[in-house]
Amino acid sequence: MENPLADNKFVEIELEESTKEKEIYPLRTRRPALGCFVYFRGFLFGRKCQSTARLTGKTVIITGGNAGIGKETALDLASRGAKVIIACRDVQKGYEAVNDICEKVQKPDMVVKRLDLASFASIKNFAQDILENEPHIHILINNAGIAACPQSFTEEGYEMQFGVNHLGHFLLTHLLLDRIKASVPARIINVSSIAHI
Repeated sequence: MENPLADNKFVEIELEESTKEKEIYPLRTRRPALGCFVYFRGFLFGRKCQSTARLTGKTVIITGGNAGIGKETALDLASRGAKVIIACRDVQKGYEAVNDICEKVQKPDMVVKRLDLASFASIKNFAQDILENEPHIHILINNAGIAACPQSFTEEGYEMQFGVNHLGHFLLTHLLLDRIKASVPARIINVSSIAHI
């Protein structure tokens, strides 16, 4: 039997039958940089979600849904029929994001609420408002985050990046957890960043 590694051959790997796509991966390469690129290309460039699932009747909260990945996520969720609550520090930017989404999605069910993850008081006020006005929370997306910020501190005295990216989302999730559990099937999604590597 011939050794496929001997001649540095490539092997075709068939992915899920539903996609009918084929990818070519090298079994071995003499150039480590090329091998690393091939290995990480899916991570670096990603793929577009092919799901057509509808979320009609589902309530989604997304922190930082007014810009970047959060805004694109809010757009996708709104196009699937979900009620999307954009929780952000700057409400004006939140409304601008909703206006942008309204240009692409017909009559989206969207709400903007103020949430400053650098303030436990703001997190508690937001959670109380949600618990009083939303009977269900089907998806919580902890997306907001900051990186490489100048040294500063939250209202409670924690380093800003640690306070916002970790403590703020932890407190928010903790305060909403019982409502999320009561809304099963439900999900909590924590978004990370390549900046953490």
